[in-house]
Amino acid sequence: MGKKTGKAVAGFDESIFDDLGLNKEKEGAFHYLYPRVTIVIPTYNCDQAIGVTLDSVINQSYPELEIIVVDASSTDHTLSIIKSYRERISRIYSVTTYQQYEMLNRGISLSTGTYICFLFPGDFYISKDTIIHMMQLALDNDTPDLVYCGALLRYRSDEPLILSRPFTMEYLKKGMQPTTLQSCCFLVDSLVSLRKFDPSYSLRGGFDLLCRFRLRGDLKACVTSRVLTDFDRREMNHKLIVAHFTETLQVLYEHFGFMTMFFWLFRQQDIKRMIRLWFRGLRSAFFGRN
Repeated sequence: MGKKTGKAVAGFDESIFDDLGLNKEKEGAFHYLYPRVTIVIPTYNCDQAIGVTLDSVINQSYPELEIIVVDASSTDHTLSIIKSYRERISRIYSVTTYQQYEMLNRGISLSTGTYICFLFPGDFYISKDTIIHMMQLALDNDTPDLVYCGALLRYRSDEPLILSRPFTMEYLKKGMQPTTLQSCCFLVDSLVSLRKFDPSYSLRGGFDLLCRFRLRGDLKACVTSRVLTDFDRREMNHKLIVAHFTETLQVLYEHFGFMTMFFWLFRQQDIKRMIRLWFRGLRSAFFGRN
């Protein structure tokens, strides 16, 4: 993912409008202007994580919210938990296999919103005014094709990091996203014009989409410096690291050419992670410990 701004985050005050800089009178007077926003959540056997994500979505103060859950035939208690929120969920759609970008594309097809956001189980919005802040920013900037914010990255007991970068070609060519996919709100029509996500990817479909977005030239993005989403950094085993590495190479080669892909090899972290895992495996095999 590249270099991130590292900061310890002590917590967030949940004061509704004051902390996010929203004006109560303006918010109340302009409810009728807010576009409908769809939030798509793909799920599969995530009964330990889905509750916190749904709670953060259900508790959003935004007046025009559509929630779509796309489940890949979960066999644990995931569907039972999802159905307990049925009164607030707009649609629960089932697919036979888990392919996250195909599931996100299905959510886009089902959406009736003007803007669309994506959350994965375990991720959540830090404030109940996250969506209303993002949409007020969109309205103040002539409804851009993309609105995004900073993300808080957590992994176990490690110190949290903040991911927030400029959305520039320079960073994209280094394999670096401006933020997480979960921190982006897209115009649905713009996603459709970009042909949605490429389902051939398993991990870097969001990065591929952002590269295509920036290369279009006619699409507008708007950013807030606020950190409004919490991203659960999943465990990265050897298989996932290899997939992340090869898919990043594929995206860079497809969109920026061989030389960009070649120079990226000297800047990225996946090879170092693979070497660490390899040595850890050797140590475990010979000495019986990690």
